[in-house]
Amino acid sequence: MGAQDFVVKPWNNERFMASIHAALAAPRAVSSPVPPADLNLERSEKELIKEALNRHQFNISQAAKDLGVTRAALYRRMEKHGL
Repeated sequence: MGAQDFVVKPWNNERFMASIHAALAAPRAVSSPVPPADLNLERSEKELIKEALNRHQFNISQAAKDLGVTRAALYRRMEKHGL
């Protein structure tokens, strides 16, 4: 059963059972593929910081504003990533 299915009154047992059988017979959705190991959160964060710094000619205030963090938070993350 999906979002479009609902139970109406009076109850129609045949329609309900047909919906259940159709749902069981339908192919199951495959979960999204696992991203490659090199696309982890740490690398993504480091790349975003580097891009923002380059975009703003290493102006920390502007890069922090662009990233939506404080200057202090940007400095901490830069230190964490060796930037």
